[in-house]
Amino acid sequence: MANRLAWNLDALVYDFFAGQVDQQLYQDILKALGPTDGMIVDDLGCGTGNLTRLFSGTTTVRAIDLSPVAIAKTYYRTGPNVYLCSMDFYNMPPSLRPSPAPHRIVASRSLYHPDLPRSIGLLASHLRDDGIAVVAHAVPNVSQYMFPRMNGTKSFSPRQAVKAAARLSRLVGVDYRFFEAEEFERAGRQHFDAVNVELGGFGTHYVVRLQKGNLLSHQH
Repeated sequence: MANRLAWNLDALVYDFFAGQVDQQLYQDILKALGPTDGMIVDDLGCGTGNLTRLFSGTTTVRAIDLSPVAIAKTYYRTGPNVYLCSMDFYNMPPSLRPSPAPHRIVASRSLYHPDLPRSIGLLASHLRDDGIAVVAHAVPNVSQYMFPRMNGTKSFSPRQAVKAAARLSRLVGVDYRFFEAEEFERAGRQHFDAVNVELGGFGTHYVVRLQKGNLLSHQH
């Protein structure tokens, strides 16, 4: 209940604080996903649809979010290639997840559950055997988050500072945890065949690319 309420409140105000960092992060995510024309992409934790609407009309996007408010906002800014679903993906039985399995999964700023290996495992179990998942996750370092590196120079971002304050929501029972790059690498190698972690969004987020298939062992 605390999670759903928190994400509903977030959906109501989030767009007021979106800016250059967000737009750069979306481009970094799309680059990591690669071409998606003719594919099925599951956008897990789609929020208010700012990334969802950037996919081409030839990509089938299944936008999934816990918040009905976020889903409603996504509905009004996306086209007929986007299918919407308000659901708790963590606790939904696999038989009730959208099918067929997607070619790509994107989870942009949505994997805050404290059990990261479980989160990564859910992505792997839902994805096609040759699929790719891309996770965008805010860096734990608050200073790095609030001072994005634009044009080679760090500068304070009031928008980032306001969004950083949301981290306090974990004090009232919201599942809101942050992980280091090494933690994504360890969890990723448990379930995927290739793991790559880079910085995106002017250095404010990790962009984690997880790929399945065509590997002889799970040693990287």
